[in-house]
Amino acid sequence: MERLAKIQDDALYPELPFSSDGCSGGLSAGWKTLAEQLPAFAEELGETVPWEECCVAHDRLYWAGRADDGYQRRLSADRELRNCVKSVGRRDSPALSLLYDISTERIEEIFSLAAEAMYAAVRVGGVPCSGLPWRWGYAWPQCIDFDVED
Repeated sequence: MERLAKIQDDALYPELPFSSDGCSGGLSAGWKTLAEQLPAFAEELGETVPWEECCVAHDRLYWAGRADDGYQRRLSADRELRNCVKSVGRRDSPALSLLYDISTERIEEIFSLAAEAMYAAVRVGGVPCSGLPWRWGYAWPQCIDFDVED
């Protein structure tokens, strides 16, 4: 967070406009490809990941991520993502239960597993100054030092 704080001290506003890839790690892109290639997939499951709104809200928090109290802010954002995905599972479980003849409890368990996997992924992959495009504070210039001393 110290390197990110230095960059944020030098720039009053983020350099990059907000952008989102939906759910990172290829999840949204893969879902979209399946929906384009398999009309029945899109008809039954939709053209976007059911919890994509959760990912975009999470991206907005990560985009503007500040170094000030950054660890707690990032942890809170990641917990919000996890809770949002679980909430979508609770919201959609009655309809999905009827569609697939699976109990609402099982649908919610599946969404919960996805939420926990996503939470673990963002905790590992979302650190600031990682060089990754989805890092905490991605509206700010990269803060990783790629120079290698001899």
